[in-house]
Amino acid sequence: APVAAPPVVAPAAAPAAKKPDEVGLPGAALLAAVPAAFRGPAWSGECPVAEFVFPLADLVPQLAQGRVVLPVARLAEQVPAGWFADLGASLDVPLELVVAAVPPEALQVRGKVDKEAAAAARMGSFFAPRIEAPAIPVPVVVAEPEPAPVPAPVAAVAEPAPEPAPIAEAIPEPAPAVAEVAEIEEEIEEVEEELEEVAEGEEETAIVRNWDGVEISLERAPRGVDVNEADVAELMMLPGVGASRAEAIVEWRQAHGRFASIYDLAEVPGIGPSLFRRMTGFTLNSLSSRHERLATLLSLEDTKRPLLARVAEALMKQVGAEGCVLTDRQGLSLGKVGSMVEEGGRYAALGSRYFLKTKRHLQQFVGQDADCLIVPGCNPPLLLLCAEDMVTVMALKSSHVSARRLGQARKAMGEIAWLLGCRAVVLKY
Repeated sequence: APVAAPPVVAPAAAPAAKKPDEVGLPGAALLAAVPAAFRGPAWSGECPVAEFVFPLADLVPQLAQGRVVLPVARLAEQVPAGWFADLGASLDVPLELVVAAVPPEALQVRGKVDKEAAAAARMGSFFAPRIEAPAIPVPVVVAEPEPAPVPAPVAAVAEPAPEPAPIAEAIPEPAPAVAEVAEIEEEIEEVEEELEEVAEGEEETAIVRNWDGVEISLERAPRGVDVNEADVAELMMLPGVGASRAEAIVEWRQAHGRFASIYDLAEVPGIGPSLFRRMTGFTLNSLSSRHERLATLLSLEDTKRPLLARVAEALMKQVGAEGCVLTDRQGLSLGKVGSMVEEGGRYAALGSRYFLKTKRHLQQFVGQDADCLIVPGCNPPLLLLCAEDMVTVMALKSSHVSARRLGQARKAMGEIAWLLGCRAVVLKY
């Protein structure tokens, strides 16, 4: 008997260009979250569309509530017929997909935030010191005492004092342009760095270190750049390193062989104490590794468990929290412990992105010290700590944290940001 040919599924039409008020969610990742009960007879292993397009107005309000739900029928409209079975169902969309796709400016509450930012700018100019024009003394005519009467045929008549010349009104000089101020600040920074390098060079003596300047594994430097293996392009990812410095490192390596210690970088022409500190996070007279400082601050136990999990657990215990998540600017969960293990991805995706945006606006009112935020209205209350691009989200037992514990946690966050930052390293081989 003839065998019936399998049904032919028409290919999906090419997706239309997204409008400014729309956003695309990656097709393969979104379909991977679809339960088997929703899949229709035409379902296959290949994704028929590159992305699913939805209006921002449908996603952002739900994202603010911590959950995004989309009707299956909306997905079915963008794929060939038969891909979905239950068109009346709703799909819980993974939050990390939505957070990664929604542009940062769409996550801001525009009306109130923009007004507050404008008010803050006005307050800054209001409280700025005013440069007054120098006061110009106004001549004061002092009446001379009347002379004693002198017998004379004709009384002496005093000539009237000449009128003072009109005084030109002082016109205040215009304030320097922003670009000029930036150039001046850069020049001041360069001079300060040069003076600091000279001072540090004069202070250098025979230093006995208890650390050899070699990282034993990439776990201790996840984003580290190995100066023994990196090419010019990779070396230029380091803070303060341009093309000329990167080429100088490669040339030194070719002439002298591998760097035996991170401190050997200081022998490369053009790398002084200031640039060395920016590249590595150390000073040339450092006696020990910053790993030891982090271990001391958090009382880290030396076990075979993953380092980031131990760091998160120690930070949680130090603050007295129930759970802890370490995350970066992209909202990726790097380490999670305690009560946040199951929903660590959710807190990482929402907490870090919103906190880093809130911090930018808070700095207009409280300066650069806006690195800590407590949200008492949540259940449980949340504590968010930020250092550079790293954010820690902790579930608190109560909305109160002692100043001592918070101070220790903030110091530890500075070391964690260094640990997970992009820096020059020498790996053990």
